[in-house]
Amino acid sequence: MNKAGLIEKIADQSSVNRKDVEKTLDTMIETIITELLNGGKVNIVGFGSFEAKTRHARGGINPQKPTERITIPEVRVAKFKTGKTLKDALKGKISVKEAVAAVTAPVVEEKAASVKSSVEPKEETPISTPTPEPVAPVEATPVETPAETTPAASV
Repeated sequence: MNKAGLIEKIADQSSVNRKDVEKTLDTMIETIITELLNGGKVNIVGFGSFEAKTRHARGGINPQKPTERITIPEVRVAKFKTGKTLKDALKGKISVKEAVAAVTAPVVEEKAASVKSSVEPKEETPISTPTPEPVAPVEATPVETPAETTPAASV
């Protein structure tokens, strides 16, 4: 499936027109690219995460001249790591409907939590510092030294 096919499928399954779907998809792609360029990571819970990694410089062989060694320069590349829900769906452990529900559920819960927190004032819990327990005074006991134990008159 290409970008046009994806836009068509999303527009058909939702009540959003194709222009709005295309604009949303373009914004999503632009946001992911910008975040990766800034060294960040984009994580879509259950689906997967995008991250920019640096592939270090290494030696290689010139494919046009196999006897010639070349140096392959260091480069930044995008990596995608699949999430658990996507892996389970691809392995057949869960159905597509279960996968979609698992991936979209956290977004709904996060939205509800942010709306709730903006409507209701947060209760502040008082910070209690532990009071130190009183320490009983310790009396000093005299320590005998060897000079005190020897009699002085024994010379």
